[in-house]
Amino acid sequence: MLLAKFLQLTSKIDKLKAEMINIASSKGLGDKQVLKISQDLDREILVLQRILLNK
Repeated sequence: MLLAKFLQLTSKIDKLKAEMINIASSKGLGDKQVLKISQDLDREILVLQRILLNK
């Protein structure tokens, strides 16, 4: 179960990163949508770090 959660989070993080890069490339780094995705990405990375530290 832990491995499944880890894989799910890493997949979600990769998708968010790609989406953020695409939007930032077209709309610029200051776009509200880029900021929202960046915040979501930060949250997901923190969850992943907590899982790895509590293994």
